Amino acid sequence: MVAFFYCIHLILIVLIRTIFASRVEARLLFNLLKQNYYDHRVRPVEESNATLNVELGLTVRRIINLSYRSNSLTMNVWLTQRWKDSQLTWKPEDYAGIKEIFLPRHQIFTPDITILNGAEQVIDSSMMSRAVVKFDGTVKLVDQLTWKSDCVFEHIETEVRCTVKLGSWSYNSALLNLTVGEVDVMTSVMPHRQWLIEKASTTRLVRFEGAETDNKFSIDFVFYLRKRADADY
Repeated sequence: MVAFFYCIHLILIVLIRTIFASRVEARLLFNLLKQNYYDHRVRPVEESNATLNVELGLTVRRIINLSYRSNSLTMNVWLTQRWKDSQLTWKPEDYAGIKEIFLPRHQIFTPDITILNGAEQVIDSSMMSRAVVKFDGTVKLVDQLTWKSDCVFEHIETEVRCTVKLGSWSYNSALLNLTVGEVDVMTSVMPHRQWLIEKASTTRLVRFEGAETDNKFSIDFVFYLRKRADADY
């Protein structure tokens, strides 16, 4: 009987703490998004002419297909974006020690990063992740994508170079700056039967689109593929 009441006591403590934590997080979300009149359409910088720095990282998960006919490579990737949102900051001690929260992407500002070189991009809707927001305003967003990138067959039988150009569709270089984060290739987890990625490189470029105020940053992710020695021709 004593053990029974002890278990009930522990369950009640857990429930009370869970309810308290939920209420604290709800208050934090209200203060960040409602009380501060957060607008997801506005760049999250303290000054209107300040530059927002966005870091792009990439993890290649799987080679799906390499097509000679369309000169294209289809891959499954994780695209990671990081930036600072000056409106999403708080003191953990004011909110029971909460140091990070998870927010639906449509509730906050997200950079309009897209493929710029004509390749296709499809977001896996089943993997639409929430943004991880830390108390210092750091936002991390990871999307699972299926990419179709343009390729150049340097030695048509054995070597291929494929490029994906990413950048902001709307914001010029004064408003949005792009930097390169970590690039990782994990195709060994799910290897392709014919091709392997020997290496990947990145190049940060400036796109000139007329007036100087229209210049925009972009990042080229370049993948070098080689046909496997044991591939079936």
